[in-house]
Amino acid sequence: NGSTTTTISAANISSETYTLTSAVTITPVWKATTSTVTVTTSATNGTVTGAGVYEEGTSVTLTATADAGYQFKNWTVAGAEVSTANPYTFTVNEDVTLVANFEELPEETVYFINTGKWSDVYLHLWNGNATGTEWPGSQLTATGEKIGDYDVYSYTAKQGDHLNLLFHEN
Repeated sequence: NGSTTTTISAANISSETYTLTSAVTITPVWKATTSTVTVTTSATNGTVTGAGVYEEGTSVTLTATADAGYQFKNWTVAGAEVSTANPYTFTVNEDVTLVANFEELPEETVYFINTGKWSDVYLHLWNGNATGTEWPGSQLTATGEKIGDYDVYSYTAKQGDHLNLLFHEN
């Protein structure tokens, strides 16, 4: 019974005009839009997981694992901090490059007193996984300071270090 002209348009596609000469059912088919999540590290002091291509609107979880002697600091995009959470979960809506930033573990000096007046003092350092310095460790030298009659020894340790002291008499 005549014709009708209908314009069909949607965001991100051009408009097209069709002339309908009979009853027609139109079913739109939408293709999912994807975004790429790129993840890098600020240096070679850790690893990251979770990078990939995701449908927009998807929840993505990134995980950063620090190397020995380092700890995770934050996630940044174009130099601006977006989170200190690890793992970090967010909704992807566009291509994005996140950087996992790590920092060295803080150090502090540990002092030991040789109350037994042993002739040798050794420090055996290990990381909790049965690896570290060779047994019996590194021989320490007294600092030259004394507490009473006892020699003082020191070692600068990183947070998370496990220390064994060995006192030996020759």
